[in-house]
Amino acid sequence: ASGYIRTLSKHLDSNLELFPPYLDNINALKQKFSVSILLLELDLWDPKSSPHSPLSQKILLKLQEDTDRWISEKVSLIFNHDAVQDPVIPRMTSLVELTNLASSHCLPMGVVSNLYNTLGIGYFRIVSFCVEKKISSVMRGLCQELDAYQRKYHQYNVNITYSSRLALRMYFAAKKFYSIVRDNVSRRDVFRLTIQQYQDWFLDALAFWLQTFRSECLNRIERALEIDKDVVVTHSLVKFSNSSVDVKACFAQITEEWRQIDYHDPDAAVMGIIKITDLICDGTRIYTEKIHAMMEKSNFYDNGEKQFDITERLCITLNNIEHVRQYLKELPILLDWESVCMLLSTKHENDDIGNKAISTLSRLIQSSQQEILMKCAQLITQIGEKMKIDMARFMELFTQKTPEKASSIDQLFQYLSTNLRTLRERLFESMYPHITAQLWKTISNLMEEQVFVGERPEYYCQMKQFLRALTSFFAKDGLEEDKIQIEEYKKLKDRLEMNSLSTEELMLEYFHSLADEIVNETPSEFLGNLAVKLSYIEETRGNVTIFVKVIRGSDLPGLDHSGLSDPYVVVSLYPKTMFGHNKPQKTKIIEQTLNPVFNTTFQFPNVPREYLSVRGAVLLLSVLDHDKIGSDDFAGEVSIHLSSITPMEMSATVDSKPAVMLPVKRPTSQTEGPYKVLVERSSWDKIAKLFITDRRRFIEKQRKRTDLNSKMAGFLSFFRGRKS
Repeated sequence: ASGYIRTLSKHLDSNLELFPPYLDNINALKQKFSVSILLLELDLWDPKSSPHSPLSQKILLKLQEDTDRWISEKVSLIFNHDAVQDPVIPRMTSLVELTNLASSHCLPMGVVSNLYNTLGIGYFRIVSFCVEKKISSVMRGLCQELDAYQRKYHQYNVNITYSSRLALRMYFAAKKFYSIVRDNVSRRDVFRLTIQQYQDWFLDALAFWLQTFRSECLNRIERALEIDKDVVVTHSLVKFSNSSVDVKACFAQITEEWRQIDYHDPDAAVMGIIKITDLICDGTRIYTEKIHAMMEKSNFYDNGEKQFDITERLCITLNNIEHVRQYLKELPILLDWESVCMLLSTKHENDDIGNKAISTLSRLIQSSQQEILMKCAQLITQIGEKMKIDMARFMELFTQKTPEKASSIDQLFQYLSTNLRTLRERLFESMYPHITAQLWKTISNLMEEQVFVGERPEYYCQMKQFLRALTSFFAKDGLEEDKIQIEEYKKLKDRLEMNSLSTEELMLEYFHSLADEIVNETPSEFLGNLAVKLSYIEETRGNVTIFVKVIRGSDLPGLDHSGLSDPYVVVSLYPKTMFGHNKPQKTKIIEQTLNPVFNTTFQFPNVPREYLSVRGAVLLLSVLDHDKIGSDDFAGEVSIHLSSITPMEMSATVDSKPAVMLPVKRPTSQTEGPYKVLVERSSWDKIAKLFITDRRRFIEKQRKRTDLNSKMAGFLSFFRGRKS
């Protein structure tokens, strides 16, 4: 048997090709050595012997020769392009084809492996080493040539795009080839494979790949919008059109290609995901801007006179933007941010590096999201502005034409219901609340504009009912409470509440805020202080007597040419509608001083006990400068809540109470609040007119002080001597 095998090995057919492993060659080899193989499989041989060795050595040498000859011939064909300009392009194209062919020939087949294993030959290990050595050498050289080509033509987009796509094909071919040959050799032999360094050869090309991804993405967005310029839905059950589908498919292709590229170097991988995240963010922004421009071109932002209703096309436009924007939320998972950045931290042994990369990526998406939402907000605001014309027309029915009819709001509800139904059915669920919030804001502003000024309280009570009905309508539609309680709504509600008050209630509100300023706010201008003592005693029939002792003034403003004043104090209870029977009382005039001593006590008897707890009931001390010629000048005032006055025993006097020093202030004209309402109401309300006339004397006629108006006034008064 041994002799037969040795004899057979000497007559190995030189015409029999052992590589590539074509089926005909395998069958021919199997037929020629079938008897030898059967003999080798019999239990005849000493375990220590190698009966197949002569035959195996012969076949092994033949296999190596055939493989080397085949790959050498194929490689030589690659370099048959010397006559062309920039031969690297056709050469690399040929190398891609050769690498893919080599991958298919090196992919293990059971019938081949079993045949050669019987002879003690690792067929695919042998051919992998032979083929890989040649291909790696050529590939590394051509990658360097392609880098030079791309640097040379970096300003020519067509050249870069084509060469980048070619390099990417080469990369994927190399990746596949490496995967196959790596599995064909043992783990300890992997280091012998030059192809394992293939990712390093494409590092320079990586930047051009990303540039190509960007240009292809932008071109595809342009084409998608051009085809979809009429915004046609893809299906009756779908709420977006073809362009958004195409754009998302483009993004998905880019992310999938990057996942397939699978760069192992953390620095290159992080650079890549940052560039791709930025690319997709830019693509989303550009898509949004172009859709926005299409809306402008279609005159969407021109205010027409005819009724505006929400259309399906408008909903689809908003949905397209939202559909594409949603892809940004998927990027952290699709691009595996966390794992890649963690590997970066591990490589550099610094957690901060990875965290900063995550932060950079997050900022890219956050910035893009904000810009897109701003564009959406512009569209939504314009929807509100267009609907505003019709809403204003319907709102006039209950704000101006027939406010007394509860049914006058029905037409507005019908208009809103029709359009909100369209929005709810056709708009993405995530977009719907933004629209309703904008409509609510528009309605709040509209009603603020349309509600009459200076009407009777009954009118504003009716407006409050309409506002409650509108609030209920939007709340039932799903608008959240915090979206209802916007500043525009609060302002309108406060205005209606204020205008619904009676004139007396308005005056109480005014004096309440006036007294609160004394307690809670520091005067913008120092006008001195008043020292007073306050108390009351219980009387019969539920009444009280209020005692006020005006002790002295300190550092009051000078209003005469001399820099001094002739001050006196008028003590009054307000509002006069409640205290009409309690007439104002005043101190004596103290001439030529800024620090007068009055020591005067006043009584206000028969004040109903419950008035002390009425919010806004006050004691007003007005400081005036007596003029012998003309009217007296107003220096300032002190307003005190009656509720702050404490009782005393019948046997006690107000002198037993501690003194209180209160800052003197000058009231200012108010553009909001109860004073404004009283001004508006004064055209038909006599009480309001009297109040405004009285207060204007103190608000509008405030003489400029003539004393030293500085922080040094009190200090310098020490040297000139106080007059009392």
